[in-house]
Order: sequence, then C-alpha cells, then structure tokens
Amino acid sequence: MYYLNAKVVVGYVGNNIEKDAAAIPDLILYRRYWQNFVPTFKSFLARSRYAKVEFPVVDYPFNNIPELNWPPPIVHQFQTLTTDDETMRTVLFLRRPDGGR
Repeated sequence: MYYLNAKVVVGYVGNNIEKDAAAIPDLILYRRYWQNFVPTFKSFLARSRYAKVEFPVVDYPFNNIPELNWPPPIVHQFQTLTTDDETMRTVLFLRRPDGGR
C-alpha cells in the first residue's frame, strides 16, 4: 500500500464512514461474513462501473495469517480454501477504466 499510494476505505470499524462513503474505489472486496456497511458498498457499485471477478477461493472473514487463532470457525487454515460453491467464492469488483455509468 505504501508504494502504490493505496488505502483502505471503510475497513472493519468504519470510524471514518462518512468520508470513506464519498470515495470511488478502484477495487472493492467485501467480506460477506461481517455483513456490515452494506448500504455503503451498494452505493460504491451504483456510482461507477465495475467488472465482477470471481475466484474459486472461499470468501474467508480474515486474511489467512498464522497469528489468527480465534475460537472456531475463525482459525488459521494453513492452506488456501477452495470452493465450487458460487455463493462462497471470493468476489472482487474492479473499476472499469471508463469509470462512468
């Protein structure tokens, strides 16, 4: 993020939600597990054009890091979890170069 001038908007807590909601993100990754800030993410998708990209990787609630050891079901997996179930796939939305609607 330091070299690419990237930043996270919204995040987990949403402590700057009003300012973040005004952004037009280049990439959107929404972790469905948390089910928070849904209106904000829907607003992002409505204001610009995005290409939907799906990966056959489980939309896990966290980055899969070894330091993560919460009670089940949120524990480090020590592998990439894949899925054929479309409802569990990781989905990215990439803003299209033309941007507008």
